[in-house]
Amino acid sequence: MKKLFLTAALVLATGANAQPDPTTLIPLDPAFRTGQLDNGLTWYVRANDEPEQRAFLNLIVKVGSLQEDEDQLGLAHFLEHMAFNGTENFEKQELINYLETIGMEFGPEINAYTNFDETVYMLTIPTDDPEFLEQGFRILSDWSRRLLIEEEEVERERGVVMDEWRGRLGAGQRIFEEESKLLYAGSRYVDRMPIGDPDIIGSAESPPIRRFYESWYRPDLMAIVAVGDFDEERILQLIHENFDESWGPDKQRELVGSEVEPHEETLWGILQDPELTRSTAQVLLKFEQGPVRTMEEYREAVVVRLAQSMFASRMRELVEQNQADFTGARVGARRLSPGWSTWTLTVSAADGELEPALQQALIEWERAREHGFTQTELDRNRTSRLRFAETRYKDRENQESSRLARRLTSVFQERGLLPGPEWTLRTYEELLPQIELADIQALVKQIDFSRVESRVILTNTPEREGLALPTREGIEAAVVAAASADLEPWVDEVQDEPLVSGLPEPGEIIDEQYDGDLDLTTWTLSNGVTVLVKPTDFNEDRFSLEAFSPGGTSLGTEDGDVSEDFAATFVSAGGVGAFDRSALSKRLTGKIAQTNAWINLFEEGFSGGGSPDDLETVMQLLWLRATQPRRGEAAFTSLVDRFATMIENRAMNPDQVYSDSLKVILNDYHPRAMPLDVETLRTADLDRSLEFYRERFEDLDDLIVVIVGAVELDGLRPLVEQYIATLPATDREETWQDTGVRWIDGPLHRVIEAGVDEKARTTLMMYGDAEWTRLRRYQINALAAALDIRLREVLREDLSGTYGVSVGGSVQPRPEPYWSLAISFGCDPERLDELVAQTVAVLEEVRDQGLDASYMEKVREQDLRSLEENVRRNGYWSSVLSFRARYGLDQRDVLRTREFLEGFGPEQFREAVQLYIHTDQIVRFDKVPATDF
Repeated sequence: MKKLFLTAALVLATGANAQPDPTTLIPLDPAFRTGQLDNGLTWYVRANDEPEQRAFLNLIVKVGSLQEDEDQLGLAHFLEHMAFNGTENFEKQELINYLETIGMEFGPEINAYTNFDETVYMLTIPTDDPEFLEQGFRILSDWSRRLLIEEEEVERERGVVMDEWRGRLGAGQRIFEEESKLLYAGSRYVDRMPIGDPDIIGSAESPPIRRFYESWYRPDLMAIVAVGDFDEERILQLIHENFDESWGPDKQRELVGSEVEPHEETLWGILQDPELTRSTAQVLLKFEQGPVRTMEEYREAVVVRLAQSMFASRMRELVEQNQADFTGARVGARRLSPGWSTWTLTVSAADGELEPALQQALIEWERAREHGFTQTELDRNRTSRLRFAETRYKDRENQESSRLARRLTSVFQERGLLPGPEWTLRTYEELLPQIELADIQALVKQIDFSRVESRVILTNTPEREGLALPTREGIEAAVVAAASADLEPWVDEVQDEPLVSGLPEPGEIIDEQYDGDLDLTTWTLSNGVTVLVKPTDFNEDRFSLEAFSPGGTSLGTEDGDVSEDFAATFVSAGGVGAFDRSALSKRLTGKIAQTNAWINLFEEGFSGGGSPDDLETVMQLLWLRATQPRRGEAAFTSLVDRFATMIENRAMNPDQVYSDSLKVILNDYHPRAMPLDVETLRTADLDRSLEFYRERFEDLDDLIVVIVGAVELDGLRPLVEQYIATLPATDREETWQDTGVRWIDGPLHRVIEAGVDEKARTTLMMYGDAEWTRLRRYQINALAAALDIRLREVLREDLSGTYGVSVGGSVQPRPEPYWSLAISFGCDPERLDELVAQTVAVLEEVRDQGLDASYMEKVREQDLRSLEENVRRNGYWSSVLSFRARYGLDQRDVLRTREFLEGFGPEQFREAVQLYIHTDQIVRFDKVPATDF
């Protein structure tokens, strides 16, 4: 075995005045061990206990659709499917069945993907039993060289792959394929889309799939990634035991390259689609660029990020101040292929306004090219980038194994880096002070969007009567006008006053309770607010804050009012106190702190969080959101205009039409369920929004605040007393109101015609009155999860009718306790009725005959495994504590969750079946292709 411990010799010299050698290679994080077997297979191994008792195992194959022969278009992806349909050690569906029995879920923890350049198989494996890891490596080993690819299984899988192809149909895919013909002109990318040719995948047989497998699945094109809570030496043993041998063809084929070709003239794509919902334009400049390997290349990449960020901030400021013809604009680098990238200017605009929008964005880029950026802009961006590097460094012991494993694919493919938080912070500390305005200006000067060579100009607009296409002449005129404009330097306005002034005298904590088992402190404040605090060490540099109070828009106008429904959005856009949104963003430079106000149907509140170093800033923002909302007329006008642009074409999106129609019909055409239209949006009144916002936040004595994460009580206490105990309280007695919205009674069947593509979708719903208890809530969740597995087996694996089935269930307490169970899937329109009938048959079979105990055992094991991970996550504790506080439930019940899950047995499951399966009350919503296109 050749051992290539790449990190050992690639550590940068450090010191007070050290200057990095520009030719030094960027290291891999030394926490990884990496090497290569004699057969050429590369491996990466790292012990990491976030989460505990889990290993994330990936098999990376450095081939995708680009290597397909003409009779194999789509079969690289088809082969990926076949990896789950039988190997020498796991026949047919035995592989998925085994993984589900040990608590892993198909999709989130058992999955794979194929793109142009790679195929990646991903497994999550528990590590509390050595056999699980051994079986995990046996699965990876089988995938690498022991797939069965039986003709019977190929035939069964055709329909699944075809439905995945069908599911991708739509405006996005059509536009992508048309754009690819220009971006990748002259290369194999144009006719090697990973999803493939439907004629080939719809009639696929095993020989060409096997030919691809035997040609390209070989060790020199593979890598094994293992990151998790395990002993590294044991993992290395398993790699040797499973992968030391040689395999693959005696005569190896060379990888087919796919270099993008330069071109002398601009390529144009003036594109329309009947299902597009917005207008965009892109100007792309192709250029050759290889992978970032050296310190010199890394420094260039940092300069690029700084330039992109500074330009994006300018564009955002113009939009927020209602001074932009565009609704969004940015410039960025985009990777096209291993050797080529583009500089891309992207603009979105209201329909019919693309040309002036593009001209303004180009003018702003020319302003940056001519006059550069300002020192204050550079200083802010250097500060922000360094702060995030510091945050990553502080939390270096809590990196998620799944994220680390995913990033190794980019490392293996040489399109990404993973040098580690320590190296990144040290390098930023050295590099950022050395990067000056002249460096940024030198980069920006090179990016001339008036250049015609190897340029592509694309516009995408909805195909709608009365909407004219942009023209080449109009766009060329915009480019010329921008290049010749007489421009003044950008003025970067900065406010230096304190974020908060005129604070009232602090309030008090008048009662404190502590639960040692939960490590939960509960404070009651002098203004009536309740604060729950759970310190954790799951993330060293993060905490979250959630706060809620009953009321919401249910206390507004009876049938709803757009000014009230969007009050928090409209008011927040104006900023807080003395700072508009742009000024606030600048004032918070270097801070990792955020607090937003929200108002939903039944509640109003705040959500936020950040770094414990910026705890006071989070508290200040909460106080300002509650007490000093800012009226921003320009921001409000800009926001309404942008919303109008989005809403205007929503009826062209078939998925949106389906979703809106389902909601309206289900809620029996109640005014509060009607989709927002432009006419209604334009009636929004900022003063009414501000008035309603103040009404909702003027009395917060019933507010509950939940703080979870890296906080210390001693440091938090005075901040809570100053900023939360001084929130307004008037002793107003109120709660949320029943708005009268109710779901329509079943049975019911409605067909919604939408879209031009031959694809269908259905949603089957059952619901009714419920007991709102912990048992009932879990019963319906467990039933939904079990049905998800069973319906996948029947509709996907047995009938080859759909790519995926989704089953969800819940019991909700408001306005009156009710349960709902929903089943949804997509399919060929011609098979819709057949598959719905099969679904109903499964439901009736489960109701009448029960479901094998193995399904319940899988679900329970999956939930126990999820619990193992969740108890080490701030998000879980924030959600659980908030949920139980919101409804007045005993917080200590969470300590009994494992006991509760382990005690859930066949009797409770049978009861769930009888409670929640009522096929005679099914409400069915079908989406089928429109007939009027």
